[in-house]
Amino acid sequence: HPGLSSLAPHPNPTTVTYICRVCKRTEDIPAEVVMHFDLLDEGDPVFPPRFRCQHGCGVLMTPLDYTGHSGHRYRTDPETGTCRCIPLGEPQD
Repeated sequence: HPGLSSLAPHPNPTTVTYICRVCKRTEDIPAEVVMHFDLLDEGDPVFPPRFRCQHGCGVLMTPLDYTGHSGHRYRTDPETGTCRCIPLGEPQD
C-alpha cells in the first residue's frame, strides 16, 4: 500500500490517526482527546479508545498505531481493518 511508511508512529504525537473499517477514510484525532478517553475507559484493555466515523458510516474507527496508558499497543491493518492489541511486554514485530 503506497504511503504506509508515513503511518509510522511519531515519538511524541500530537494526533492519533484513526481509520474507518468500512470506508477506509482516516481522521486525525488530537492525542490528548484519545488519552482522555483511554484514561476514562475502565473496560477491557484489549480494546483501544474508539470513535465513530464522521463520514456517514457511523462505524467505530480504530487507531492505525496507538500505545495506551496501560502500555498496550493497538495497530490497525489499513487493508483489512483488523485492529490488533499487543500487550505490554510482548514483541512489537
